Amino acid sequence: YVAKRFFEIGSDAEVTASENKDHLEKELIRLKTAAWFLNKFKSYAKECGVEFSADVTVSDGFLICEIGEPSPASSLPPCERDGAIWLIEPRRTKSVQKFSGTMVYPNRHDKLGKTLAAFTHFVYESSGQEIVIAD
Repeated sequence: YVAKRFFEIGSDAEVTASENKDHLEKELIRLKTAAWFLNKFKSYAKECGVEFSADVTVSDGFLICEIGEPSPASSLPPCERDGAIWLIEPRRTKSVQKFSGTMVYPNRHDKLGKTLAAFTHFVYESSGQEIVIAD
């Protein structure tokens, strides 16, 4: 497993325990939302008899809270008792491939690339055109 904490959120100020908690909760919600859509996508593809790459996964995750004085790894001051929150995810043994981004649309023609393109369209349409998925 790996533990994640926010040290930078776009400002020069130190990330507070409260800001870290807020950003980690949002990150976990994004993970769970993506996993929910992926399960719906795979079910719909099977129902329609459409082949897809089984290699597409969404990382699992959960939050933990340090009890008592925060650890040195958290970089929080000692007064932030019970304030160090971490997002825990399984450690990846394979390298991670990027397929898209904020301003980049995927342009792959293999089964995995086509699956991811179809998944992004599925999420967009299934969410009433409110959610866009990028890795």
